[in-house]
Amino acid sequence: MHKMVRRSRTPVVIATAVLALVSPLSIPTSVAQELLHTFPAGRISGHLAFSADDQLLAGVGETNNSGWVAVWEVGSGKEVARLPFGRNTVDEIIFVPGDKQLALLDLPRGSITLWEFMSGNVRRLDVIEPESKGSLSSFAFSANGALVAVAANIALNKSAIRVLQVVDSKHLADLKIVGPGRQIVFGGHSDSLAVAEERYDRRRKRYAAYVHEWDIDKRERREEWGPFPMSGTLRRGRKLGSGRMHLSPDARMLATTRGNHIVVIEVATGRQVTAGPHPSIAVIGATGFGSTSTCLTSLAFAPRGYTLATGANGAKTVWLWPIAGSASPKRIEQPELDEVHALKYSPSGKLLAAGSISYGVQSGGKVHVWRLTEVSETVD
Repeated sequence: MHKMVRRSRTPVVIATAVLALVSPLSIPTSVAQELLHTFPAGRISGHLAFSADDQLLAGVGETNNSGWVAVWEVGSGKEVARLPFGRNTVDEIIFVPGDKQLALLDLPRGSITLWEFMSGNVRRLDVIEPESKGSLSSFAFSANGALVAVAANIALNKSAIRVLQVVDSKHLADLKIVGPGRQIVFGGHSDSLAVAEERYDRRRKRYAAYVHEWDIDKRERREEWGPFPMSGTLRRGRKLGSGRMHLSPDARMLATTRGNHIVVIEVATGRQVTAGPHPSIAVIGATGFGSTSTCLTSLAFAPRGYTLATGANGAKTVWLWPIAGSASPKRIEQPELDEVHALKYSPSGKLLAAGSISYGVQSGGKVHVWRLTEVSETVD
């Protein structure tokens, strides 16, 4: 049974109102889309990012066992810049507010690489000391670009959200968490942030998800929500592999996946929200969706959190799930899609990008960008 754990006052980052989910809402009843561009991308590794104005798209990929990060113009399809990188070394990318720099989470160095892609200048922002043998898992920038928060194992069995100033790498705070921090969302005024964290419950022998809100200046945890079930953690007594979790941009909704299951939860109330049925994913009780043959590989919330896009292996389709209401899920079909490894909505909600991999004789990958022309979640 879900148990709410509350620490203090009403949160700032996470909206507690449930009215948006139960009030009449314009949910898309059909998906009309225009394919803008298809970028050859080698083997896309699962990381895409849009600039704040929807004009640029960045992706991480591999070609001939060499890694790279590329930036494309969405309107023209032109590649603006490319930065060679070591294979499997970049775990996440974000456009720094202002859209002049692309930030790369550099795993081997325990740092963030700030790349001015128009000039080619590169600067490194050290997060953890190399001798600590720590690791990084997620990061986010404040709205003004002055602060960066990084989920890190800063030492053996010691996890924290490390907050630094971008301009001079000054270490401001370590916000202690128990398990790996999977995603970070800043509040609108840069004084608070929300963190989705995964913990393993040894007594129950299953994983659970928690969401925290932190006051950065006071280094205090304002609120904690959880534990939330992570779908598919057990099957016939056998623990499945590590899954994914994804917070909506306002940290109001949390989606967790493991293998071929998905659960969508309203964070403030703990209410599980389902969006099925999926043609190849059957509804299993109140715990979400599952299938014996389909493995979910990617997911992305639309900006307002009312639609969840999912991709799966072997399916030449991207599914758009309405989180509220009775509308059926809709799909975008593309013959060139194989295994979708990356999905990303643009900040306006008008564009959707998908990175796919083909495992045929001529294996490779592509990034597809669609303009969604009948979607009610666009941000004005």
